[in-house]
Amino acid sequence: MSSTDFFRATLLRPDGSRVVRPYFVSSEREARREAILSGAQVMSIEKLAHGAWWQREIYTADYKREFLRSIMFFVETGMSPTESLLRVMRSEANPRKRTEFAPAIEVIHGGGRFGQAIEQTGMFDPTLLLMLRAGELIGIRKVVPAIETLMEARAKLGKFMATIASVLSLELFTAVSSALTIKLYGLPFIEKSFAPAANATAAEKTASQAMHDKLGHVALYTDAMLLLAVLVVLAIAGGVAAWFFWPASRERISLLLRALPGGRALIYHAHLSDGYGVAASLLDSGVPLTTVLNTLSSATSNALVARYWAESSERIRQGLPVAAALSDAQVLTEAETVALHAHRNASQLARVARSIAERRAHLAQMARMRFLKITTLVTIGYIMAVVAAAVWMMMVQDEGMGMMMKAIG
Repeated sequence: MSSTDFFRATLLRPDGSRVVRPYFVSSEREARREAILSGAQVMSIEKLAHGAWWQREIYTADYKREFLRSIMFFVETGMSPTESLLRVMRSEANPRKRTEFAPAIEVIHGGGRFGQAIEQTGMFDPTLLLMLRAGELIGIRKVVPAIETLMEARAKLGKFMATIASVLSLELFTAVSSALTIKLYGLPFIEKSFAPAANATAAEKTASQAMHDKLGHVALYTDAMLLLAVLVVLAIAGGVAAWFFWPASRERISLLLRALPGGRALIYHAHLSDGYGVAASLLDSGVPLTTVLNTLSSATSNALVARYWAESSERIRQGLPVAAALSDAQVLTEAETVALHAHRNASQLARVARSIAERRAHLAQMARMRFLKITTLVTIGYIMAVVAAAVWMMMVQDEGMGMMMKAIG
């Protein structure tokens, strides 16, 4: 589905009256074309965009979960997904959230579908939006449990990564503070202490210059450590910002993370666990396996796992049995393949999928712990390098004192 946006056009009718009309189309050019075809003259067109990310309301995972459950409750009473979404948005008590829901409400009033309207809320990322659009076709009640499963898995991963970030940030802050102390206070103090007096002898000046050169080497080493820390912080901050605010960059970031020690296993097992967990929920809800696989292949951001789902779907279309279609020696273990071959119906397949998801979640947790150990060791190595700078500075100071005493004596 092509991307769509909401536009508001001010038009001049043939009778001379002005009217403001909304358009839900793919571009401003398309909105202008529809306005001209209606026989009106376009005075102005503005795109109704969401505010900057720092101006928007925060939608927690719990809020999103209750939002979707409310839609599902209205659907169970016989309403369409679009009507249910409209009812939920209109019942929102928070005035700022109601304001942000206004474009979505206008989409519905303009004849837009559920998927188009819920995209305008700005609440869900592309993966969840894709699943919600699939739910519009196969039934919202069938996809909401799968979405909740995925959101819970993401929340667990987010908490773990937040813990890692907090621990490493504290350790890195301590190390950088030490390096800054050496750079801003330690080295200047020593250099000032050994600065030659106005009446210094030639030997004293030579000793002082030698001290200056040695301290310069320490300063250069300290500057390199600080530069490394700055680059790491900028890389982490840039990666986090790109991940959350530029979803198109996630695949490239994933490639970079997979290049890190332990990163490949962490991302791979987490994505496979999420996928099989979603598959289990959808299969339990009666969604056909081909629809499940097509949804997963489009919703998974990891290229390797997405290709696995797409190739499995293609093998099923070619007539292969389900177990043979899902079996891939490069993705699944022998035990997982045996379990897939043992299923006899959709219910058993869902249980097998859930079992694979749980096992992969365990492997992902082990990979996270390995990743944490590796990053901790790297951080400790950085701290030791900073300590080495301090020791080097003290050794230079002791050597300088000896040189000065020898020059005086």
